[in-house]
Amino acid sequence: MGDEMKDVPSMLPLAPGGVYSVKWEERLKWKDQVEVVPVEYSPPFEVNPANPVCYMDVRSGGYYMGRIKFELKADICPETCENFRQLCSFGCYLGSMINVWPELVLKGGDFTVRDPLVWSADDPECFDFDNLLPDCRPGGQSIYPDLLFPDENFNLKHIGPGVLTMCNEGPDTNGSQFMISLRSLPDLDGKNVVFGQVLEGFEVCSTLSTIGRPAQDGTTFQRITVESCGEGAPQPPETSPKASTTSVMSFPSPPCSARNTQRARVTRLVKSMPSQLRATPAKLPSRTVIQSRPFAVLGRSPSAGVQVHAMHAQKYL
Repeated sequence: MGDEMKDVPSMLPLAPGGVYSVKWEERLKWKDQVEVVPVEYSPPFEVNPANPVCYMDVRSGGYYMGRIKFELKADICPETCENFRQLCSFGCYLGSMINVWPELVLKGGDFTVRDPLVWSADDPECFDFDNLLPDCRPGGQSIYPDLLFPDENFNLKHIGPGVLTMCNEGPDTNGSQFMISLRSLPDLDGKNVVFGQVLEGFEVCSTLSTIGRPAQDGTTFQRITVESCGEGAPQPPETSPKASTTSVMSFPSPPCSARNTQRARVTRLVKSMPSQLRATPAKLPSRTVIQSRPFAVLGRSPSAGVQVHAMHAQKYL
């Protein structure tokens, strides 16, 4: 009798209501596309048309969900906004994944953990982390030389859904990670820097909230991935024409297509470099620091200005 029944315990999880049965039923439930349901929404802050606009196209479970468009409050947090703008413009967020705390926040921006179904080192539209940023800080980093930068200010508050705020590891530890609020979060005031808001596509954020697991640990029923990102307001990927890679845009860049290639992005950065650096590509170090010209309006000296990296950019021209 013992030999006949020894395999019974291992079969119990497969029974209806068992551990594996529940997991399989859950997978079947979430195998289809989640419908994006329209919601009533208005930006929490007054919109300033002079501020830069960035976007992200999002997929969940392999299905295209839509576009989230952000206004960056550069008139209030210029350094924080410039960090996010450049990371979007150079496609660093492409392939990164989004975690969900239902009815609280969406969190993204860790471009060291990428979806292999979206990001590929062989795809010229994907940022070449292996060659351009081989020693990237785990969890992501900013565009600034110290990798993490201080809290700029706490002038804006987490007053409602659609607030774009930095995700940090404590005071003065801002990198590349960000959060989108799904409701008012006063507990984050004075701790996380608010630097923007959702202009359009909050219905996508609201739908993604339903994909988060109720355990509130950030995990999701489907893998949520940033399919593309950039600056400006081009057409969504289904109707957007392929961007030309031959034109060189001046700095700061005008709105770019959702399908800008890495060559165009790197070309724009290199053209803004001092001529003496462009003349000696063989001697260009792996972390050349150049001045970011838009921050001259802050009245800082060149040595103390905001800076960005141009890592082995010449090899892509």
